[in-house]
Amino acid sequence: MNVHVMRTLAAARAVGPRPPVTSRTPVGPALTRLVSAMKRLPNDNELTWDLEVSPKELECAVDRRDIEQLAGKLLDNAGK
Repeated sequence: MNVHVMRTLAAARAVGPRPPVTSRTPVGPALTRLVSAMKRLPNDNELTWDLEVSPKELECAVDRRDIEQLAGKLLDNAGK
């Protein structure tokens, strides 16, 4: 775990500081893209992926890349 944390911190330092998020990111489209990608991955368990975002207009003040990275890790773990 320590190695993973150190690698993530090193990557953040390499990118440098980012400006504060001033826009809102729609959650539904980001999650839809991720679930679509997960459906195409080979999987021995033959999982069924269902996605429901409520409300459909759900937005958050988080960078799109951060949402996709976080949700991607959660979906990957769920698939395992």
